[in-house]
Amino acid sequence: LARQWIENGVTDNFGVVLIDGEEDEVSSIPQYAQDDSEKNHYKPELKICQKLIQSSTSSSSTTSPTSSSSTSSSSTTTPSSSSSTSSVSSSSTSSPSTSSSISTSSSPAVHMCDTPDGGFREEIRLDSIIETVVFTEGVSDPDTESSDLVVGNPDGGNGVKISVIKFNLDDLLERQQDNNIWIYQSFIKLIVKDSTTGSDPWKEQVTKLQPLIVDIENVNTNDGELTSPTNLEDPSGEFTEISRKPSSDRPVVADFTETIQKFISPYNKDKNEDYNGVALVNYFTDGSPEDSTVQEIRYYTFDDITPDNLVPMIDICYKEVPIEECEHPYEPVVTEVVSSVVLVKDGDTLTDETLTHGTDNDEKTYRTIIKFDLEQFVEDSELYDIDEAFIHLNYLGPSDETSPTSRTVKVYKITEDWSEDSVTFDNVVFEEQPSGTLVIEKSRLGGTEVTIPIHDLARQWIENGVTDNFGVVLIDGEEDEVSSIPQYAQDDSEKNHYKPELKICQKLIQSSTSSSSTTSPTSSSITSSSSTTSPTSSSSTSSSSTTSPTSSSSTSSSS
Repeated sequence: LARQWIENGVTDNFGVVLIDGEEDEVSSIPQYAQDDSEKNHYKPELKICQKLIQSSTSSSSTTSPTSSSSTSSSSTTTPSSSSSTSSVSSSSTSSPSTSSSISTSSSPAVHMCDTPDGGFREEIRLDSIIETVVFTEGVSDPDTESSDLVVGNPDGGNGVKISVIKFNLDDLLERQQDNNIWIYQSFIKLIVKDSTTGSDPWKEQVTKLQPLIVDIENVNTNDGELTSPTNLEDPSGEFTEISRKPSSDRPVVADFTETIQKFISPYNKDKNEDYNGVALVNYFTDGSPEDSTVQEIRYYTFDDITPDNLVPMIDICYKEVPIEECEHPYEPVVTEVVSSVVLVKDGDTLTDETLTHGTDNDEKTYRTIIKFDLEQFVEDSELYDIDEAFIHLNYLGPSDETSPTSRTVKVYKITEDWSEDSVTFDNVVFEEQPSGTLVIEKSRLGGTEVTIPIHDLARQWIENGVTDNFGVVLIDGEEDEVSSIPQYAQDDSEKNHYKPELKICQKLIQSSTSSSSTTSPTSSSITSSSSTTSPTSSSSTSSSSTTSPTSSSSTSSSS
């Protein structure tokens, strides 16, 4: 039918009608999307497979319906090719990057990230690529002017190549100074070129994403070092396998979420890794060594002549979340956890397990005890004004990722001493009213920092000389409700896991007695024009020494 329409010059194209083969049979019937007005709905399409018939006239230029341009007066361009090939001489063949066979109507659908509720989606593409570089093992100087991103070993021997892309993330990093950036999802898109070099045969291969450990200028290209841990981290994402030699330009997509979260940590800006760029590295799916001499993969790069829709791009779906921080003139003091245990109803107390609270889908009920080290506040606690205090937990995600549920965590002050060996779900003693509360939304991103305010409790502990610091117990607001429950890191033994912390916002109170010199429990020195007092000194030797908040420092290694 399609051939008939086209051979007739489309004069008899009145469409088609779809009729069921058993039209009168009563049953469930198929349904198809009519348009793309809803998410994951796609309009009907007709795909026609064609090829250009070789022209016998060398002076004419023929351009395919999907080609964007033809650069030679004697060239003929195939529908799927990105280069123009002359029927007269090789000198009239255009560069692969000067002509595109990718169009929005002919390209396969490429999945992009989904914008979270209350969040944003951004694309970083042509004008936001800082640098693309091709490195070759055994060659000291990188190729910064390559017309392609190349991965593989087309030359054999010491010809292994990797390519590095560095996108401009400065805008997000700058915004991360004022708000936490939670990147829920990100993808990277490249366009595979239909041109390859190197020796036959073709091998099935996968391109993986590996963040650079060193600056681009310091990449070691010595034999055996290019793809080693000297230069690269472990893979953090990969594109789909390319099982056949590319015969046309086509887009490929890889999940970029884990990769970009290394540079823009969902926990907070202090956990960001150095951003040196991301390497594209080739792996053969049959396990062949990387220096196997076969045809390599080429991708479009960023340059002045490649169309915008062909250059590498990433999309990022994220939320900006306010940061709970101490406000001037208060300074943060961070205290570490000294003990954390998980209490199980009708079960054993767990000392080295993920922290949690509530009743999970297995109908087990949990509470968590945490105690922080406040010894630095035992002496001279009256010298400090405490403004705010926050418990920081590293949220790992829900216990059941298939059915996340919003839960409320309540923090209760423990009123009697306990030990890890003897404390249980039933014998821990705590106040009736919570000292802090926070809702853990079901949409919350795993790996983020949970901040629970306990301002009054922290002030109370310190004003009492820390004599009643027995820790806190975390109890779910709907403890008997069965559902997925939140999980938090218990220690930092795994990468991107962080121990619980208590951050206290304090400032030194101005002394009213000029004859005495006081020392902050967290300060390294208190300096005046007439005397200097060491941190361990119990008295001042100068009667004229007065310590003002602006002339002394209260800097602690812990803060």
